[in-house]
Amino acid sequence: MDLAPDDIPLPLADPSPSWLARLRARGGITVRRLEAGQVLLPEGEQPSCFWAIQRGAVALVSTTPWGRRGTVAVLGRGSVLGEQGMIPSFVHAPPDPISLPEARALVASSVCSVPFPALRAAMASDPRIARWVVVAVSRRAAQVQRTLARTLAMRVPHRLLGVLQDLAAEHGWPRPGGVIIALPLPQDLLASMIGATRESVNRSIADLQRQGLVRRIGLRYVLACPPFVSEGDPS
Repeated sequence: MDLAPDDIPLPLADPSPSWLARLRARGGITVRRLEAGQVLLPEGEQPSCFWAIQRGAVALVSTTPWGRRGTVAVLGRGSVLGEQGMIPSFVHAPPDPISLPEARALVASSVCSVPFPALRAAMASDPRIARWVVVAVSRRAAQVQRTLARTLAMRVPHRLLGVLQDLAAEHGWPRPGGVIIALPLPQDLLASMIGATRESVNRSIADLQRQGLVRRIGLRYVLACPPFVSEGDPS
């Protein structure tokens, strides 16, 4: 039996992160609401501002020159993107066949748009804001490192389990017998997240289900009592 979106309360709602609240108090930022599937930033386009996710989930997807799409990350509440726009224009990166990723909402989402001049001024005048921006960008870097390590060193079932655990830690909601990931996760999306084929993902899901580690409910997944999630509201 599948679940309607309203059946799963997202734990990533208000209150906003404290650094975001301080930025909002300074003025100059706007909130943009995205429908599921709506593109926030087209692939290859330089960010025009700094974004902070207030609610929902945004996927970052890159396409290789050979047309293969890979999902770099799925960002949730408190995550940021667009930091590439903070790099001074006189700093030139070497040519790269992989362009800046597309940012697309997986579910209905809200993002705060912060103009770069306003962000720089706020970071210069308020060390707390600067710290939170650094922490948020560092979390992204750590996420990329974990994904790369899994891709290089683990077999497909373990890569898939690791991705599901990451998603459960950020988008999970406790329920009897485990934690449900409050996002629709088609197998094509999971395959693009772990660098595998859809068929390999299908077999890996079956393996994880036989081991009692994962249970599937339509396009959503329940992890059996992962150690990183405590009982109660994770927010």
